[in-house]
Amino acid sequence: MKQPKLYKLYFEYRHEVQPKDAVFACICRAEQVEKISEHYSELFGQIIDPCPVDASGEYIPIEELTSDPVLQGWESFEGVPLLEDLETGEHFYYWEEGVDGYKLEPLMDKTAMNKELKTVVDHLKDNDNIQTGEDGGSLLSTLAEYLAPVTHQPLGLFRHPSYDPINKEYSLKGTLCRLTLIIYEWDEYKFVVIESTEEDVSPGGTCYSGTVELYYE
Repeated sequence: MKQPKLYKLYFEYRHEVQPKDAVFACICRAEQVEKISEHYSELFGQIIDPCPVDASGEYIPIEELTSDPVLQGWESFEGVPLLEDLETGEHFYYWEEGVDGYKLEPLMDKTAMNKELKTVVDHLKDNDNIQTGEDGGSLLSTLAEYLAPVTHQPLGLFRHPSYDPINKEYSLKGTLCRLTLIIYEWDEYKFVVIESTEEDVSPGGTCYSGTVELYYE
């Protein structure tokens, strides 16, 4: 009988509190991760979140409330658990998918990721910290490949004004686009993106376009 695959479950700190090492929680099967995370969340709500005080009215330090490093760091972790295959040592991000479903995403080479993202940053710095149109879409494609958005907010449908060069006037006959606000974070930077997707795709397809602006956190 084939034994179920086992993983080491870790929780990683958000980048702004790094460089702290990921915290080991337990060895488990992939299908157990959601329940384990829920359990930690419930324990945090029962033990730490009430912010209990001692007899003098002083807040009790978190280190005295629990010795569990997972509970101590719970509010500072990324929302995506990290799994390490117990046999191969391969690393995966655990993503919830659908109802009671999940997928494992192989952890990419961080050196290659950092190189690609630095290229995006350098490109934006060379262009007054902003890029638009198809060039912006190219940068957005790179960001989407390597980073999970911290904000993803649909903005609705908007129509580009159409310019008539003969009459030298604008009209509302331009392309109808669906806009989405997306924010990514990496290192000390924030990428604020407005993704533009044509609602009625032209024959031959449509280009990936958007506006990408670079900010410091």
